[in-house]
Amino acid sequence: MTQLLEEHMPEPRTRKVARLLSSGVWTHDHPLMAAEIEQLGLPAKFGVPDEERTLMNLYPQPRGRHDSVEAYPEAPILPGLPPGRESPRRRE
Repeated sequence: MTQLLEEHMPEPRTRKVARLLSSGVWTHDHPLMAAEIEQLGLPAKFGVPDEERTLMNLYPQPRGRHDSVEAYPEAPILPGLPPGRESPRRRE
């Protein structure tokens, strides 16, 4: 990781930042925020370009939490005809 950071900061700082980034402070539950990225001196761009925002607006995503599995109740069991008797017999 230090090799990636060397392009953007001096070597002593590179080791400190690399150690901090790989220490488990930030996880999927606690991502790096813009202010933290700036404090670390990491190069980053914030925001979304207008073209990308326009495209994203064409496909809105639902807000809130949704179940990952949908449950469908079984169809009620109704009394029916015995097997082989799908239609009533006609009287002759």
